[in-house]
Amino acid sequence: MEYDALRFWQMPAQWIFNILFLVVLGMIRKNQATSKRLKQTERQLTMRIDTNERDIIKVRADLNHLPNQSQFSALGTDIRTLTSELGKVEGRLEGINRVADIMNQFLINQGGNKHE
Repeated sequence: MEYDALRFWQMPAQWIFNILFLVVLGMIRKNQATSKRLKQTERQLTMRIDTNERDIIKVRADLNHLPNQSQFSALGTDIRTLTSELGKVEGRLEGINRVADIMNQFLINQGGNKHE
């Protein structure tokens, strides 16, 4: 009789074991799939972060080469000085051109007087 009772309880125990085994197996597979997705996401994020860090380093290097406010102010002052000096040179060149015109006119007139 004890064998029949043991046999009677063996089938439900086997079903419970099978169900628990399937639940645990499902959880393990779900965990593996989640871990795989997390690793892929981590790799993608790492690549993005690396790319962003390289871009930031480039931008910082470019920013270090840009002129600052004091350099722009000095450039403005230099341009104003240069413009003033060019104005003086322009005035002198006009005077020199006028003198050259007068000398040419004189030479033309002298040349005309010699032939007479």
